[in-house]
Amino acid sequence: MSLRIVVAVLAIGACLALAAPLRAANEPGKIQYLFAQSAENAEITASSEGTWTLRLGGVDLDTIWFTDRPARDVGRISKEKFVEHWNIGADSFGKDPPNAAVELRDASGKTSVVTVTLISMSQDGGDLVYRIRPLDAKDMGLALKGKAGNALTEIPEGNFLSPVLFIDRFVIGEM
Repeated sequence: MSLRIVVAVLAIGACLALAAPLRAANEPGKIQYLFAQSAENAEITASSEGTWTLRLGGVDLDTIWFTDRPARDVGRISKEKFVEHWNIGADSFGKDPPNAAVELRDASGKTSVVTVTLISMSQDGGDLVYRIRPLDAKDMGLALKGKAGNALTEIPEGNFLSPVLFIDRFVIGEM
């Protein structure tokens, strides 16, 4: 099994772990959508105090979505529709910023996973630009376990190859 697949599985696990407390709080009949975005490259730069900018370049045309139990479904949504729906609805990502795990690969091939909150998102040509804030071990509920696993709690700056962004839940009523 390749290292990239192992890291991707760990990142999905981190996202699901971040969503676990929310599953219990959801009302019956609600469906949770989780998302995965792939890109050719990423750039992370420091922004205002406590936030960074994550620019995903060469983002795939579609974002993969999948649902949590009990629905267990999978599909694709166009990048344009994903951007369009960011601020739609009472529970939108714009009103309730999601947590995410981003897998980063540096020029030497070393991979790492960073857990963040996606504060805002915009589209700049073919790029998606996120303003992000790191989640620390306490935010992730890992302080009680005494470890942060393989997730970084500091944001690395620089340029990265083949990033994958796993985005926590968006809840809607039954379809």
